[in-house]
Amino acid sequence: MTPVVTGAPYNGPMAADQMSRLLAGGRALAESGDLDAAASHFEQAHEIAPGSPAPLHDLGIVRLRQGRHDDAERCFRRVVELAPESAAGHTGLGAVFESRDRLAQAHACFLRAVELEPGSADARANLASVLQASGRLDAAASAYRAALERQPDHARALTGLAVLLDLAGRHAEGLELLARAAGRADADLELARVRLLEHAGRGAEAIGRVQGLLASPGLPRRAERHARFALAGLLDGVGRYAEAFAEAARANALDPPEFERAACRDYVRRARQCFSRRALACLPRSANRSDRPVFVVGMPRSGTTLVEQILASHPEIHGAGERNELLWLTGELGTRAGGDYLDAVPDLDAEALDNLADRYLTGAEPSAARVIDKMPVNFRHLGLVALMLPCARVIHCRRHPLDTALSCFMHDFSGPELAFASRLDDIALYYGAYRELMHHWLAVLDLRAIEVDYESLVDDLETQARRLIEFLGLDWDARCLRFNELERTVNTASQSQVRRPLYATAVGRHRHYARELAPLAAAWAGADQTIRP
Repeated sequence: MTPVVTGAPYNGPMAADQMSRLLAGGRALAESGDLDAAASHFEQAHEIAPGSPAPLHDLGIVRLRQGRHDDAERCFRRVVELAPESAAGHTGLGAVFESRDRLAQAHACFLRAVELEPGSADARANLASVLQASGRLDAAASAYRAALERQPDHARALTGLAVLLDLAGRHAEGLELLARAAGRADADLELARVRLLEHAGRGAEAIGRVQGLLASPGLPRRAERHARFALAGLLDGVGRYAEAFAEAARANALDPPEFERAACRDYVRRARQCFSRRALACLPRSANRSDRPVFVVGMPRSGTTLVEQILASHPEIHGAGERNELLWLTGELGTRAGGDYLDAVPDLDAEALDNLADRYLTGAEPSAARVIDKMPVNFRHLGLVALMLPCARVIHCRRHPLDTALSCFMHDFSGPELAFASRLDDIALYYGAYRELMHHWLAVLDLRAIEVDYESLVDDLETQARRLIEFLGLDWDARCLRFNELERTVNTASQSQVRRPLYATAVGRHRHYARELAPLAAAWAGADQTIRP
C-alpha cells in the first residue's frame, strides 16, 4: 500500500505572498493530475525561499508520483536537513525508499515519524505497511491495530489488517473488521473485501463486488489495475478463461513497470563471467560454516510457496518466507561499487564475506535446524551465496514453462524484480535468462542443490517430500504430508492454495489458454525451452 505523504505539513511563515500562491496553485495542479505544471510551481517557490522545506516537500511528492525516485529522494533528504523534527519529511523519504524496495531504510524513516508524531494514525499505518512488506507480519498487525486505536475508521489500517487476517486464513474475522467501513467508497477497502470473499468461498459475491467497483466513476488507474487482476483470478476460478485472460491483459496494460530487456541479458552474461569456474577458483570464501540456511529458488509461481509450506511443517524447519536480506546486501554492495554488486565481487575478501554471512543470519529462528528463505529471485545471486554461506543448501523449483508464464501474467506483481511479468514476450525473455543462469550455477557452484518439479510434487507428494527432507539431512516427519494444517501466515500470492490439501488443477492449466498462449508456445518450441506435454 502507498504510504501517506501529504502536502502543506509546515506551519512556519511563508517567504512571500507569491510563494503562497505558487504552493496553492501547484497543489491544485497536482490534485488535477498535471504533475509537470505542479512541479514547475514548486520549483519556482523553492527559488523564492530556498530555506523553506515546504516547496521541496511538495516537489518530492510530485517526483515520487512521476516515478523520478532519485529526484524525490534528493528533495526529501533536503527537507529532513532543513526540518529534522518534521514527521512529514521522514515520511516522504521513507516512501521513496519503500518504492525502491529499500525496506530497512524505509522502516527507519517511518519509525522516526512515529517517534515524532506518536498520536498519528497515518504514521502507524505507514510503519505497518513496511513491516508487512518486510515479512514481519505480527509486528505489522500490531502497528495496524495501534493506528486503529488512534483512529478506528482509518482506511489504510483497516485494509492492511484485513489483508493480514486473510493471509492468516481468518476470513470471517477480516470481513467483520471491514464491516466498520460498510458503505464507504474506498477502492482499497473494497478490494480487500473482494479478496476475503473469494478465499471464504463466496466467489459469485466477490465477482459482483469487483465488477461494481470497476463500474464506479473516477476509479484511479492503480485501483483499476488491482481490480482487473482480481476479476481475472475470479473468472479463471469459474472457468471463464477467455474473459479472465482479457481482464489480465487489460490490467497489465495499465501503467506497466518498465522491464529493461538489455539489462536482463547483460546481467546473465556478467554473472556467468564474474562467477565462472576459473573466477570461483580464485575467489575467497567466508569461514562461516552454518548449514542452517536453505534457499528455495526458481521462477515466481513455480511452486516455491508449496515447497516451503511442506518443509515448514517439519518441527525442525522454520519457514521464514520471502526474506529480503539477500536483496538488501546485494543492493548495498552495488551502491558501494557504484554499479551493481557484481562490480564489488572481485574486491571482496574473507572478512567482508564473514560480515555478509553474519548479517544475513541475524534474525534467523535460533532453535531451527534449517531456515527456509523462499525468495524466488534469489536464483540471481547464488554465486554470492556460495561465497558467503558455502554450507547452505539450494532447492530449485521447476514448473512447466507455459503454466509458469500464464501464472505470472495473471498475477498482480509489483516491484522492479518482477517488471517482466506484464508482457508475454518479456516473460519469455526473463524465463530464458533464468534457465541459462540456473544451468550455469548448477554446473559451477559447490553448493548442495536439488531440483524438484511442481508436477512431480503434485503427482507423488510423499516421495518428493521424503526426498527433500532427506536432502536437508533430517529425519522424516509425517506432518510434512499435512502441510495444509500448519498454522502460519503466508505472505505470497499462493497463500490460499497452501491452506488446502494438494490438488492437481493447476497442472496443465495453460491448456485452457491455448489460443492466447499460442505465440509463446510456438516461440519456445522453436528454441530449446523443454516444453513438456
